[in-house]
Amino acid sequence: TNLKTITLPRTIKRIWNAFENCPSLERINIPDIQTWLSVDFLDRINPVSHASLYIDDECLTDVVIPEDITIIKEYAFSGFKSLNSVTFTSTNLSKIEYGAFRECTGLTAVYVSDIMDWLSITFSYEANPLAYAKNLYVDGEPLTHLNIPEGVTVNADGFTVISENTLYNRGTIN
Repeated sequence: TNLKTITLPRTIKRIWNAFENCPSLERINIPDIQTWLSVDFLDRINPVSHASLYIDDECLTDVVIPEDITIIKEYAFSGFKSLNSVTFTSTNLSKIEYGAFRECTGLTAVYVSDIMDWLSITFSYEANPLAYAKNLYVDGEPLTHLNIPEGVTVNADGFTVISENTLYNRGTIN
């Protein structure tokens, strides 16, 4: 089809193959990032793989995950190549589901305010934005050294667990 723009309402809950065969799609208008994060996507069929997200006529390249978000759903940003950075403000975020940041090849940075909040997130396969970003910033400073605080365990026998994919592809940590 020749469809170039879609505008999604706050009430949208599911997009399943709806825009799979719309190669000319360029723009997706959403009211806010919470609306986008509430959508269920089927498999990797996410329209951001060939279109850009817009909020209030501004192209979204840097995403701030709001405080009230507890889970980032499967394929939420899958294929979103114009995504440059992600900032996690939520201390309530507990899980990032399968493929959430799959093929986000434009990512260069991930920002968090507290390393303990980051370490407590459970990441499913292809869910960690560090797979592409490679740069994790804590309070605006690049993470180059990681001191594991006392009480944090790396196995499921303790109270706090560092998830399997938490520091995925972070080869520069000393």
